[in-house]
Amino acid sequence: MAKMMMSPLIFVVVVVFVLQILSPTHNNYYTTASAATLKWKSSSDEYPPTPADDWASLVEAVLKETSSSSSPSYHGEEEGEGVMMMMQLEDENHPLREVYTRWHKWAHHHCHHNDEKKKKESEHDDGGEQQQPPPPPATRFHTWAKNAMYVIERNKELRNDPTKEYRLGLGYLADLTHEEFLNTRLGVNDDAGRARLAAKVHLPPDGSFEPAPKHFGGTSVDWRKEPRQAVTSVKNQKQCGSCWAFSAVAAVEGVQALATNAFPAVSLSEQELLDCDTKRDMGCGGGIMDNAFAWIESNGGLDTYSDWTYEAKRDYAPPPAGERPNPFKPRKVLCDATRVRRDAATIDGHEDVKPGSEVALMKAVAKQPVSVAIQANHLDFQLYSGGVFSDINCGTQLDHGVLLVGYGTDYDVNGTDYWIVKNSWSDKWGEDGYIRLATGVAPRGMCGIASMASYPLKNTTTVLEAALAA
Repeated sequence: MAKMMMSPLIFVVVVVFVLQILSPTHNNYYTTASAATLKWKSSSDEYPPTPADDWASLVEAVLKETSSSSSPSYHGEEEGEGVMMMMQLEDENHPLREVYTRWHKWAHHHCHHNDEKKKKESEHDDGGEQQQPPPPPATRFHTWAKNAMYVIERNKELRNDPTKEYRLGLGYLADLTHEEFLNTRLGVNDDAGRARLAAKVHLPPDGSFEPAPKHFGGTSVDWRKEPRQAVTSVKNQKQCGSCWAFSAVAAVEGVQALATNAFPAVSLSEQELLDCDTKRDMGCGGGIMDNAFAWIESNGGLDTYSDWTYEAKRDYAPPPAGERPNPFKPRKVLCDATRVRRDAATIDGHEDVKPGSEVALMKAVAKQPVSVAIQANHLDFQLYSGGVFSDINCGTQLDHGVLLVGYGTDYDVNGTDYWIVKNSWSDKWGEDGYIRLATGVAPRGMCGIASMASYPLKNTTTVLEAALAA
């Protein structure tokens, strides 16, 4: 009798199980989301030229569609407008895993620096071999997914705040934890810069801030534009706190081009500074732009990037033959004597911009690109995607070296004035590697941009013909 009663019960269970599998609300819905939302799946372009902010839009679209599932991983419409609020990140069929795999290829392909000669070969590394991104580990996906949720929610806040004119996106650094970002992408070092700060800066007291005139008096400057193109392509410092070298080298590239009337600017070597400028600067451990300018002047110049390519590390001399490397023994930095005197660009000194004065900063960048230090150690800066950055919570604790290349006014959006700043986090961060910072923020400019600015001086016009021909 018991066996006769169990048979119908088993039949019902089997039927319910089959219906669940066939149901569009089953967890397998992850792999059957509509082609309209996930149309990127059928794209034949392995590395689509998708703007960074479009990835955030794609993530939101995927989450909204999958949130209609009965999966317990999601809250309903009443808690987040259909956007996923909780995720089973360990689920290998999670819809965002495929999105992240595509993002990973997009973000890490072409991540190596490409100078003017290598633009058409950007899919290769400096050794000429195909550079393939490593397979993304699960921990990276988790970090990226959490940053994606922050971007979506933060952008909602920014859209509702009329004082904020910027947006966040899933750019090149979106799968780094914020701690990893802080440890690898900054590099204006307090120790390296303390002497200059103590001796020269003497920041003015609050209330003496000198803002730039409204709309810059009807003027604008952009050293990226032809015919006097004094800025090279955006580079990538990678996992090395060498921003100080990139800022200083970029300023020298600019003054060299302008002083010699040789355009576009020739790409110069950051690695030479990392290897040779070691008494006051600290390689990947940080440095200061003034120190770099002083070293370049004393050295008699700087080599080209093509001759002394970037390695994202300092070059150390190997141990003597037969001696095993000792990680506790100080190693001598190897400054390549065969290349250190191949000076393609020279400078004759450097000059500091009056701190606390946007007027002085405006006048300086009207003459040439200017090295500036800013505070960049916040999550919105890591995930910045575009617009005029105007977060007043951005402080003045300088930790990152960048290049000021001009200024302008966004007449399409409230007539906002901004500085044009070149970064060194690849062209897959921000606005093709740039950020626009709002002006008029007391006491030292947005993110402290008017606190510690300087630029190289060049009175001579000597330049190697080989560098001009490169």
